[in-house]
Amino acid sequence: MQIADINKGRYIQIYQSTMSLIVIDFTFLEGRDNEIVVKELAFADSHINRGSTYVFKRPYGWEEVPMFNARMNQGIGHGCNWNDGDVPYSVLETATSRSIKCCCNLMY
Repeated sequence: MQIADINKGRYIQIYQSTMSLIVIDFTFLEGRDNEIVVKELAFADSHINRGSTYVFKRPYGWEEVPMFNARMNQGIGHGCNWNDGDVPYSVLETATSRSIKCCCNLMY
């Protein structure tokens, strides 16, 4: 099941297996070349009744974001700022893998 609200920079993905239900929610900004830069990432796992939340540092400087994307990011208004974050961006893949490892099947 996917719930997407791309215009507001939020995306929710729900994965369900016989073991557990995992809800993934993330907030993103647009970077250079229209890439999605995940700023906030949250997981909730029904099997172990645990949640994890990450707020990522910027992967590169604001000056590298094209002017159009920078203005779009500022106009979205979801409370996410390019300079927010305390977790290195390089941890994104590891955090995601660790949080969904209990799922048997992933649906996209």
